Amino acid sequence: MRIKRVSISLLRIPLRKPFVSCLRRVEYIEDVVIEIETDCGLRGYGAGTPSLRMNGESVDSITSVVKNVLAPTLMGKEVSKFEAILTSMDHSIAGNAAAKASIDIALHDLMAQAAGLPLYRFLGGDSQQITTGISISHNTLDEMVSDAATAVSNGFTTLKLKLGSEQGIEDDLRRVREIRRSVGEAIEIGVDANQAWSENDALKFAEQVDAIGMNLSFIEQPVLFTERSSLGRVTVASRIPVLADESCSSLLDAADLVNHGIVDGLAIKLMKLGGIRSARSAYDLARLHTRICAATCLMESPIAIAAMASFCSGRQFRFIDLDAMALITHNPVIGGATMSMNTLLLSDKPGLGIQRIEGLEPVLSIS
Repeated sequence: MRIKRVSISLLRIPLRKPFVSCLRRVEYIEDVVIEIETDCGLRGYGAGTPSLRMNGESVDSITSVVKNVLAPTLMGKEVSKFEAILTSMDHSIAGNAAAKASIDIALHDLMAQAAGLPLYRFLGGDSQQITTGISISHNTLDEMVSDAATAVSNGFTTLKLKLGSEQGIEDDLRRVREIRRSVGEAIEIGVDANQAWSENDALKFAEQVDAIGMNLSFIEQPVLFTERSSLGRVTVASRIPVLADESCSSLLDAADLVNHGIVDGLAIKLMKLGGIRSARSAYDLARLHTRICAATCLMESPIAIAAMASFCSGRQFRFIDLDAMALITHNPVIGGATMSMNTLLLSDKPGLGIQRIEGLEPVLSIS
């Protein structure tokens, strides 16, 4: 089974309402979709999600890298040699994790199809259903309280609050208090500062939320991604587990964070690590060192969400936040994963199970 064509398209899906963090505002998902066709007629799908603030990539950069660097190395290759293909891809260009993830996902889709297995089973998983939490967008206090209550009424039992208020740490603490009061003690709550705090603010936040009994499950990326010494000191001082997100943008990052005990856990994203294979390596490393693993996402299409959810199946992720499919106006991916309340239902068909994708904007085809 050899690769004969690689097609690049764009997929844009509006969100029901804008999603806001202290880093950015997102009104729609925009993924670069890759279709790899083989000489036996199988088609594998992948997607790369750009974010200049998170992975340094754009639609144009992903398209260019796939077109000029990655796709030409795939033509005529035997898909069963996909480990060697992925290694060659990693060596062909530095960085560009989302571009690499798009190819990685498509190749895994093809391999699972060839094996006659759903992707989650091909990856060693045993559950077709993945329960996810949801992020609460950084808006006004009243909006966040309302959004949290709505999420709970829709079945979500884990909330991640986007913090980093321009009014300072006291305003962030107020948001946590009011949302906890609104949703009650049975709901699991974590927070994500997206690098917004200074070390002193992060230490103050961790101390005060613990002192007033807010029962938080984690603090994600409290300080700037380059400030690893500060991140380590916050981890040591905090009784609440501290996770690295923006600080973990490669396997080298993951190894440094884990081997030196800088954080309690890693937030693993396909679009920062370069796909399923690298995510597996980061996960295995974290588990070896008894670190917490969280499965997270950017604002990604159902293609990428299904790939990450398939990877989660059967693995011990302490937190799962793959909420993008709960935020879109419609799902244009026919035959793939679906979502009901707080549960992602993976396809039981071979691979990702994708039959077709509506609304694709073709860019080019390489053969």
